[in-house]
Amino acid sequence: LRKYVLKFSHSKGPLCGDCTNGSSVSVLLSRCEKCSPVWPATVIPLLVVLDLAAYVVIIFLEKPFPAWLYSSLFYIQLLPYLTEHFPLSFNQVRPYLYYVSSGLSFYFVYDFCVSSSALVSHLLRYIPLLLALVVGVVMLQIKALRNPYNGLWWITILIYTHTVHTCVSILNCPSLPVEGGEVEWVWFPSGGERCFHGWHVPLGIAAILVLCLCVFVMLLPLLYHVFKVQKPHWLWRCVEVTWQGFKEEWRWWGSVELCRRLVLLLCIVPFPRNEYPAIFIISVFSTLTLFIQPYKKPAHILVEVILLVDMSILVFIRMTHNIQETFQAVYFTTGSGDCHGNTISSLATLLAVFYYFPLFVLLASLLVWVGMLARAAKKQSRGSTGYKLKQHSTSFNMADENDSVLVMSNGDGLCASVVYVKHVEI
Repeated sequence: LRKYVLKFSHSKGPLCGDCTNGSSVSVLLSRCEKCSPVWPATVIPLLVVLDLAAYVVIIFLEKPFPAWLYSSLFYIQLLPYLTEHFPLSFNQVRPYLYYVSSGLSFYFVYDFCVSSSALVSHLLRYIPLLLALVVGVVMLQIKALRNPYNGLWWITILIYTHTVHTCVSILNCPSLPVEGGEVEWVWFPSGGERCFHGWHVPLGIAAILVLCLCVFVMLLPLLYHVFKVQKPHWLWRCVEVTWQGFKEEWRWWGSVELCRRLVLLLCIVPFPRNEYPAIFIISVFSTLTLFIQPYKKPAHILVEVILLVDMSILVFIRMTHNIQETFQAVYFTTGSGDCHGNTISSLATLLAVFYYFPLFVLLASLLVWVGMLARAAKKQSRGSTGYKLKQHSTSFNMADENDSVLVMSNGDGLCASVVYVKHVEI
């Protein structure tokens, strides 16, 4: 879907980017797919139910978003876009992290075999956002939930990157020369559609509105910190949970976390074959993070450093490959060698190691986090039981040796009431 060329300098009309021969557009895989027509009727409703169930579970858990997830999610969700135009042999190993990234964004395979039009496929990418808005509004009305705002922040962080990428992709309209020296703005994912013509008009308007919503959500933690307001109350509660995990003076750093996702995608999508602006943006934000150290725990800074070094090595290998590929092409044109060999396949393996490293960091951090929660719950349980036993022993010591002690238990052995019957001589 990404490779378009003008056939002739005098060609007229937009390029053709839609799928043919009964295949359908897959935005997730960036290619045309063939499969059974029964697929959308059975799988898409099931995936909608799975998304709804995942949102409800996250909100009902009422757990604050762990700060160590910020860096891991950032690199996992952005690396598939950043490496979109790496060597062709790398495409054999690249999609799997793309699947993980899309799954973490609650966008699975909505667009498989639905329509041959890229417009319909991009429209389906709004499903996670629409479901999140519906679930969020409903959950805020449930009085039994003490703090649903933690779950809403979880969902926001997880779907933010995917939502911004969808909006920017819809508004990606490069100019192409046509007959007569004129310029025509063509929608990049589909050369058969002109920007803001026909069905692209409502899709483009929706993308602009959703992008404005993303910018508004990004600025909320910073605005509430600067103006120090607490109204409306429900919105203040939503912003308050974004400050968790950061130092008091940098509690608005959640805005920066969303900002670097937004700015980076604005650099990647319109310039897919130029990774240097994106690398510069990542370096600037990572340097600020290391210099300011906004997280409460040093371990979170360490994760950022490790992943930044990993991405730097990945890009450096890519740049080295570009130089090597140039020399191979020159060597091949002289008739002295062959540029097709094991270099690219071995290079793809090496790139895959650093490409999937953030995923291993995420899994390791997740195991450590679950272990810490389990230890904390166990320690709290022991501390609570020890406190009760200590309290009971103290009460027993207060009784005289001639007193009778009646212990009334509730049956579970954890709670008891102690009653003293005083012996008085008559």
